[in-house]
Formats: sequence, C-alpha cells, structure tokens
Amino acid sequence: MSDFRKKNHYVSKSYLKAWSNKNKKIFSYRILVSHEKVPLWNNKSIKNLAYHKHLYTLINKEDNSDEIERWMDQEIEAPAQKALKKVRSDENLKDIDLNNIIRFMALQDVRTPIRYMEHIKRSQKQMPEVVKKVSKQLNKVLEESNNPEDLPKLEKHSGSNMIPMNVEKEIVKNSDQGYLKTDILFGRSSWLFMIRHLLNKTQTSHINNPFAP
Repeated sequence: MSDFRKKNHYVSKSYLKAWSNKNKKIFSYRILVSHEKVPLWNNKSIKNLAYHKHLYTLINKEDNSDEIERWMDQEIEAPAQKALKKVRSDENLKDIDLNNIIRFMALQDVRTPIRYMEHIKRSQKQMPEVVKKVSKQLNKVLEESNNPEDLPKLEKHSGSNMIPMNVEKEIVKNSDQGYLKTDILFGRSSWLFMIRHLLNKTQTSHINNPFAP
C-alpha cells in the first residue's frame, strides 16, 4: 500500500501546525544530546517531530494495517482541529465543539509511548486477577445451570479481535471435569484496543458550556 501511514505521530501534526512558522517548522528542545556542543534547540519540520514508525500499526496474520492511525485522524483529530481553530479565532463554541476538543485531549493523553509502557505494566499486574475473577463467575453460572441453553449469550465486543488471546479447554478422561486455559499477549494490539475503546466511550452528551453565545 503506497499511502500506508507508518510514520505515526503521538502529537498530532495538525495540532503542531498551529505553532509552526511559515515553513512549517517548529523549534524543538532536546533533553538529551550526544555532545555538549550539539545545540539544544533545533528548528525541525513538523513531519520529523514527535513520532515513531509503526507506533499504531496493527500486525495481522495476512497484512499490516494502519486503520488505527486513520481512525484517529478522521474521527478525532480532524473534528477537533475545526473546534481549536474557533478557539484561536476567539469564536463561540458549540457543545459539539467542546465534545470534539475533550475527545482530542483524551486521545493525546493515551496515545504516547509512555502510556504504552504503562499499559503493559498495568495489564501484567491486573489481568491475572481479572481472568481469575471471570473464571469464578463462569464456574458459578455453570453450577447453577442444568440446561446449556439457559446460559447467557455473550455479546462479542467490537474490536475484540485486536486482543491476542487464546482459550483452550481440556477435559479429564473418564470424568465430567475439565480445565480452561487462557493465554493473553499484552502489547501494541491490546494497547490500541484500549485506546479505541476508551475514546469511543468518551462522549459528553450534557455539557455546561461557558463559551456558548
């Protein structure tokens, strides 16, 4: 795919443009340099700032996908930039403008590399207890139900295929007992699932808008 977006910015380029000069460059400050004579400030192009290659790329069995990068751009960044333009022009904001800005701020909070690292640590710590709790709930449901048709139907979560998870069952020979084994791989896919899940839930239907006319 010739237009595959592999250069993923964790600070939106459309947001950075508001701070750039006529050449679409911004002075960036380096917190770490290789030598004391290397200048701390550098005038850099927006396209070369605040990005990692394939930060939001989904790794699939057949092909890689940049759908998350495009979703961020189309669903959150683009609507927010229209609202932010109003802010810079000192125009009145509608409720939808505030909603778009809030979602943009929420995305900016969760899309950075440091949030990815925090996601990995948090998942490794919390998920074993979550799986254990779900297993206990499942056992209780199975014990209380004599008819498999009475078991509650589970609704598949949109995008759940982004979480690398495998569930295996093992029935003890000559027994009515068995085991369920769950393996979950925490990484970029589970992080991207979390981002989209959170942002799809970040809706503010009732806003006390102090900027309304």
